[in-house]
Amino acid sequence: MAIDPSNVSQELIQSIIETDKLRRRRARLHWDEILIALAIGLGLMAALDFHNMGPGVIAILLGATGIGNLAAYYLTRKMPA
Repeated sequence: MAIDPSNVSQELIQSIIETDKLRRRRARLHWDEILIALAIGLGLMAALDFHNMGPGVIAILLGATGIGNLAAYYLTRKMPA
């Protein structure tokens, strides 16, 4: 079933475009937060002089990823809808 373009309002089209822009912005924010948290985790590993892949290194990276996800979740909840 095709949608007849003459029956679609400009307001609906604008609403769809704005919703898509917001979704993309939130996705970009999410990945920015995760990458920043991972960079902090890698910096911590370098500062603590971890060179071997062990449980401590994996814990730092997983923890940094989790913190990045939580920060992104918190920030997207504070954004206007």
